[in-house]
Amino acid sequence: MQAGRLRELQNLLDQCTPMPGLTVRSLQNLVLTIDAPNASIAAKFRQFEPTVIANLVERGWKVSRIRVRPQLYTSDLPPSVAETATTRQLSAMARSSLRELEAKALSPKLKEALAHLLSSRTE
Repeated sequence: MQAGRLRELQNLLDQCTPMPGLTVRSLQNLVLTIDAPNASIAAKFRQFEPTVIANLVERGWKVSRIRVRPQLYTSDLPPSVAETATTRQLSAMARSSLRELEAKALSPKLKEALAHLLSSRTE
């Protein structure tokens, strides 16, 4: 019975939100707990939370709050999410701009961060 309720909630969540990869985990004490593939999607979902709660309540679900848990390490990400999680190479123009910024930076920490970014995103 609980699995069926969670499956129904999952279907409603999929209809109410434009974000991929959200997974319903539990509904206890009026708190719906869902997993998000990463922190970015979790943060974006929080903008929709009041609307989602209103939609669920309108459909008869007793939900007063949604707890979103970003998943840091997951291998079953939807393709669109997995693609954004991969390290992309920088274009020649981007590398040139970052080198200029690194040369002009006054903060040693900023220079170090830019150097690291450049070294990790080389072709």
